[in-house]
Amino acid sequence: MTCHPERSEGSQRFKFLILITAFITLPVFVFGDSDRLPWTIDDSYNGSYQDTYNKLRWDVPNFLRQSTIDIAGRVGLDFQEGWSSPLIVRFVDSTPAGMENALAYVQFQISEDKFWQTLNINLSAYGQDPFNFQKVFEHELLHAMLNDAVGPDGVPNIPIWFHEGLAVYGAEQGDQMVRSYVAQYAQQPAEFFINGLESLHTGLDYAEDFLAFAYIHQEHGLTGLHNFIREVVSRKGDIPGALSYTCSEDWDTFQQKARTYALEKIKDIKREPRFRGPADKPY
Repeated sequence: MTCHPERSEGSQRFKFLILITAFITLPVFVFGDSDRLPWTIDDSYNGSYQDTYNKLRWDVPNFLRQSTIDIAGRVGLDFQEGWSSPLIVRFVDSTPAGMENALAYVQFQISEDKFWQTLNINLSAYGQDPFNFQKVFEHELLHAMLNDAVGPDGVPNIPIWFHEGLAVYGAEQGDQMVRSYVAQYAQQPAEFFINGLESLHTGLDYAEDFLAFAYIHQEHGLTGLHNFIREVVSRKGDIPGALSYTCSEDWDTFQQKARTYALEKIKDIKREPRFRGPADKPY
């Protein structure tokens, strides 16, 4: 769909396309719960990548709305149109040091009784790597969705392994990521990739984080996984309590079983006779 139709095509078609564009860009105003907020786009960008900005500015609204629905279905979050707290989509030319991916990143701020998030899209990085944008965008969007679901009181309680494991699982990056890590460090034993969920988080830990969620899916089914995630949200980050309630496992038992599951999955990959590993980046 073009957002700037030629006038020669007729004023009626022009008005129709304007109406459709408004419908896609602002769905929350039409269907949203009055208690929830529409996400917004910061249109103040005046950087060096105007062509990329002009493309994504009109692609992102529909993409964000559909991705939110898809992700909610994958991980079991209750989908409601709109957000509990403000979400602003912003376009930038660079990514601060320390962010997990250059393509997109989420920032949040808590100030007294106010909480809001910014989902930043790096136009420079997009120009160099547009093919990985969808997965990265969904990964970062899921961070924002989880933050919004638990609210400002719950955000500090969510550990990194849960945030990253859920984001990798929800963005469907996990299988590729694990195989990519194993391929990069093919000479290392399986134990090399397992750092412990409570240990200091490193770049390799994304695979272990994901495999903890894959273990719950395998052991307790998709419904069990969805119930666990919903319970973590409702309990504002009480993961041991959510595990006990939905999976009948205490925290220590879960860590042990998730570790065993992760080791076996990595060993299975290593045993594949023709395994070379994917050429794609893990994340």
